[in-house]
Amino acid sequence: MVTQNNWGSDTNVQVAKGGTGQTTYTNGQLLIGNTTGNTLSKATLTEGSGVTITNGAGTITIAASGGTPSVTSAFLAYLATTVTNVTGHGAVFTLGTTTALTEVFDTGSDFNTNGTYTAPSNGKYLLTGGCNIIDYSASGAVVSTIVTSNGSYKVFIGEFSNPPSVGCAGSVFCDMDTSDTATITVSAAGLIGNTADVSGTGRESFFSGLILST
Repeated sequence: MVTQNNWGSDTNVQVAKGGTGQTTYTNGQLLIGNTTGNTLSKATLTEGSGVTITNGAGTITIAASGGTPSVTSAFLAYLATTVTNVTGHGAVFTLGTTTALTEVFDTGSDFNTNGTYTAPSNGKYLLTGGCNIIDYSASGAVVSTIVTSNGSYKVFIGEFSNPPSVGCAGSVFCDMDTSDTATITVSAAGLIGNTADVSGTGRESFFSGLILST
């Protein structure tokens, strides 16, 4: 027979008697073990970064709240006017140096239309770019390089035989430090002189990038 003498003077059943020691709860509360007195404490879950918690009557809903990540620095720019006679006999052309590039966007204002991107902070960056070389009727090679303060990355290397044009593009995931710079270059060989052009049609020649992590 259960009596007050069996279970103590409290109206709630204590932990030592196999109960919870609790009588009232709010939405979302859970019972958590507590070494102090070997009791059970009431507590709710705590939200963390990118996580939301919604407490309901007899329910707890956990969801990701990240949504679209915040990108602090990102850019896209392209050559809108064809530049002539810039490579073909080994000359290295840096996109944006002779004709300013046209910006599509520049989140963080870290890109200069002369083709130079400046890293706003130490981090890991994704850089992508390319050029379309036209008036290049020769048998030769084309190299496209993304050049950063920490290193140069040949993102495209190709050999061709009398093509009307050569599109060369690529990307690199790389480290950059605060104030490091990045540009993209292209060099073609095989012509008697540097008479090949870089196309400014339809965003065929472009440079883009963003910071992915710090």
